[in-house]
Amino acid sequence: MSKQAQKVRVSQLAKDLGVDWKLIKAKCESEGIDQAKTASSTVSIGLAETIREWFSGAGGTAVETAPKVDARTMAADEAGEPGR
Repeated sequence: MSKQAQKVRVSQLAKDLGVDWKLIKAKCESEGIDQAKTASSTVSIGLAETIREWFSGAGGTAVETAPKVDARTMAADEAGEPGR
């Protein structure tokens, strides 16, 4: 398989998802991804799938997330001390 076949243009993703490519660019930038600089930029198949998840409206995430934990409270609980 050629390298080009393993990439997806941002403009094509935007068209498939029914969104402006600039929304994809903004979301990628907010996630620290700099591969979607222009509409003609290409992204890997894996990143394209992640972008599809972001814009699918399904509400899921590509990576499971856990609630935030306050380490000081946990340390106090483990030591048998009352929390702050």
